[in-house]
Amino acid sequence: MGISALESWKVWHSAVLAYRDCKQRYAAMKEVDAFEQEEGSLIVGECGSSGTELRSAMDYAFASRVYLPEAMRSLGIDADTFEASNASWHRSLRRTCMLCAERRRCEAALAAGAFETAYRDFCANGTDLAALSSGKSVAPR
Repeated sequence: MGISALESWKVWHSAVLAYRDCKQRYAAMKEVDAFEQEEGSLIVGECGSSGTELRSAMDYAFASRVYLPEAMRSLGIDADTFEASNASWHRSLRRTCMLCAERRRCEAALAAGAFETAYRDFCANGTDLAALSSGKSVAPR
């Protein structure tokens, strides 16, 4: 008994996405490495990260994308307004998102429009996002 054409396509599509993601991660690290030491550190620092954290994050699939803005929008949170008024807290949330091992699960939930019902089961920023989406007053980090 063989696999169906749909199953075969899904496997092939997944492999293509993984390859594309690997290329994007490699290109991003190559670009960071091309900067002079000081300039590269400043750029990585502006992301609220360190070089070690960035390299660690690039080990994860889909590390070239940060899903935080999409996740916030799905919960009714204006990501731009939040970032403008809570820069330090936003960097902390972004760093957590960047280093998350559940990126595939997050991407799938966002793509399916199910993030708002599923994120509490896997999102490392879940507690903060729940507080923000409920409008509760939460002390920024």
